[in-house]
Amino acid sequence: MVDEQNTSDIGGVERTVRQVMEPVHQITGRNSWSEPATRYAMIDPILWSLGWRTWLPSECGPDFTLGNRGRVNYALFDDHGDIAIFVNCHPSYTRRRYGRIRLRECVRGARYGVGVLIFGSSWEIYDLSVGTRFFDDKHVATLKLDPAIGYEPEYIANVLSRWIHKDRWWSKDAADPSR
Repeated sequence: MVDEQNTSDIGGVERTVRQVMEPVHQITGRNSWSEPATRYAMIDPILWSLGWRTWLPSECGPDFTLGNRGRVNYALFDDHGDIAIFVNCHPSYTRRRYGRIRLRECVRGARYGVGVLIFGSSWEIYDLSVGTRFFDDKHVATLKLDPAIGYEPEYIANVLSRWIHKDRWWSKDAADPSR
């Protein structure tokens, strides 16, 4: 279904988004939501297209425990070994407020990076470097990967590339200007 190769150019990200959007109803429309199915069919291919090698411990911690703050489905590490991207996914029927509270607890104290909250085919992106007390003020985008109600794949690919692309976090200058 999805190309196995790393397609870090924007065209590759867009191709992957298109391929993932095709079977989205098969994944999210099930009565019994399967987190592994969503991760393997939707999240992993998109992360791979953005340059992340989720199978390498130096780049990704799947089901990563953050101590008493909770657990994220993926912790993506920058070139210094710090968490650059926190990814939490929930079934589409989960109350969004609950998902936001869980992500907020996981990223508590983070002054750097991005939080991604996934509800089925809906992706919410949060800029953790925004200096505000309120988590909801860190929200920068909501993407719908559903062809019936979502955005165009080009737009989704551009937003994902801007916020989640590995090159953003592995460039010593781009990751954190204060380092």
